[in-house]
Amino acid sequence: MMKLAAVGWFSVSTVLCVWDALFILLRPRTLPGGDLYPLWSPYDLYTYLDKQYADMEDEFVIAQSWLNLAECVLNVAAIYLVCESANKHSRAYTVTHTHMPTCTNKQTN
Repeated sequence: MMKLAAVGWFSVSTVLCVWDALFILLRPRTLPGGDLYPLWSPYDLYTYLDKQYADMEDEFVIAQSWLNLAECVLNVAAIYLVCESANKHSRAYTVTHTHMPTCTNKQTN
């Protein structure tokens, strides 16, 4: 259950971080009037409240967006590690239960 929760959390976090980072990095195309605006129309309220998001010259939000993308790489690595560890346990279970002799597999003469 914890592994499923971790994968879910990292997956949702990755999607939201990528969406947020691309909003900043693709400005002015993501702002009202831009060709990509329909994908980021929910940001209207956010740019109204947080003026840094609308400021094309704000270096902080640009740097933060690049760091968000780096975080996404780490999230994907975490998802891989969680899934890989689950697969290793599954493989170990399969190997031990299919290749180890049991009492019912013995032939009696």
